[in-house]
Amino acid sequence: MSMTYQAQELESHFAGGHFRRLGGWVESPVDLQPELESDVGADVIVIGAGFAGLSTALELTALGAKVVILEQEFAGFGASGRNAGYLGGSIGIEFELFLKRVGHEKAKSIVRFYDESVAYVEGRLRELGIDCDYNASGIIRAGIHPSQEKKLRKSMAVGDELGSRTEFLDQAQMRARGIPPAFLFGCLQRHGGTLDPGKYVMGLRRAALQAGVKLYENTKLVSYSDGPTITCQTTHGRATAPNLVLATNAYTPQIGLLRDKIVPFRVSAVETEPLSAQQLASLG
Repeated sequence: MSMTYQAQELESHFAGGHFRRLGGWVESPVDLQPELESDVGADVIVIGAGFAGLSTALELTALGAKVVILEQEFAGFGASGRNAGYLGGSIGIEFELFLKRVGHEKAKSIVRFYDESVAYVEGRLRELGIDCDYNASGIIRAGIHPSQEKKLRKSMAVGDELGSRTEFLDQAQMRARGIPPAFLFGCLQRHGGTLDPGKYVMGLRRAALQAGVKLYENTKLVSYSDGPTITCQTTHGRATAPNLVLATNAYTPQIGLLRDKIVPFRVSAVETEPLSAQQLASLG
């Protein structure tokens, strides 16, 4: 197939309505919660209904707080519904960078926080009865060229010094795990694994609603005023509380904060239809 023909076919495909603003993990919920169109008060206002916002609301509600969440789209619309689905601990950290930027003791606390988060999520899945196809397989950081082994081993050594426990896997150990030969060696973190992030965030959403959290979807934060009582102005309503939690991730600059701290980072991925057992077997 020529590149010109491919481009024309893709253009036709997208023009026909097949292009999605969302990935395959989530859809807009059938019980979309109404937009805020009045004045409401609470103990805590949370902005953003992703993993962080929903988890915060659940924890605070369990402590007796009255919590309101303002979400500009629907729960899970942002990064929580678009990520790769890895529940990883400290293996995702650039240890040398953290050590250089924040020092040894703080870097150790960050590593501990990352690793404890895996057990935290696993506990939430059990407590809240969330079925999100979690596979506690562990995580492998793999090398694809012999020149990468030295850097990987150095990173593992620094990580070990900071409390991140991993194991080096040689070629034979990688093959024994059924990993394709393009991946020459790896660093194994035994805890963590993969899950369906859409099912996870929607499970948190369901639990939050059941717990009595007031969630307003399609509710964009227009502005907020600081002080003993914080006022959040939305398009058609207003929420007030003595406490505000911003769980807005990459959308934070839209509300005038951290503009010089958040940098757009483009990531591309390929998504297919679910593969059959035969197709998976054919991949080896």
